[in-house]
Amino acid sequence: MQNVNDNNLIQLHIHDLITNPTGKKSAYFASREVIKRDLELKYRSLLLKHERKFEYKVFKKEEDFIFHFKIPSTTFKDLNYDVIIDFYPENEECLDDKNLTRYLLRIFSNSPAFMFTYTYVCYKNNMIPREMIRFCSKEALNNAPEIRNPVEVYGYEKSIYFACLYIIENKLYMKNNLIKEIYKYKKDSFDGIIFSQEKKLIEYNKHKNDIKKKKVTRKIENKQKTTNAINKVQKGNIKRNITSKKKVSNRKHK
Repeated sequence: MQNVNDNNLIQLHIHDLITNPTGKKSAYFASREVIKRDLELKYRSLLLKHERKFEYKVFKKEEDFIFHFKIPSTTFKDLNYDVIIDFYPENEECLDDKNLTRYLLRIFSNSPAFMFTYTYVCYKNNMIPREMIRFCSKEALNNAPEIRNPVEVYGYEKSIYFACLYIIENKLYMKNNLIKEIYKYKKDSFDGIIFSQEKKLIEYNKHKNDIKKKKVTRKIENKQKTTNAINKVQKGNIKRNITSKKKVSNRKHK
């Protein structure tokens, strides 16, 4: 078993991630309650849109329990993110626990928010599952997020937060609840299933550009409708004026 007792590393249990991922002494997220309320509202709304279910699988690798979620985007209808929540035992005592609440977490998401804000921080703190490093952007792994996360803490990221909240609410942290649906982890378990962060970013940008194009098209169409309506009114006015002039002319001739 790996020695995880390194006080210099960020280490989170699932309840830490949900309640206060930045740590008790951190003032960086002073408005964490506001952030949490906003995330929970978005989570409830997303669940309703997807019949109260998120797609997921659970793999067992030695003593680790690895969750793979497909978390839908809150912005784009046909986009989802691959999220990995890897529970690994903090010590040998955890192995006899009936639940995973004392297990530590390694996490991964191919959402742009995680990629640009937390990939570097998680990699630096040994919080990215080894199996997922090949799916990470090399640039994100090696370049500190100086603008997005200058203090290099782990905060709240939607796709990870939603997956963890789903685990808690559905009691998937109870080992007995997982027995019937656990898959044995293999080296190729995620091949062809998980998109790299770079590929997911391309997909994200395509959806973003499609929305922009639709907005531009709607704007042009609305402008054209307004122009057509104005032209119609003007034509009607011209026609009425011509008719009025003809009537006046006919009266004079009589």
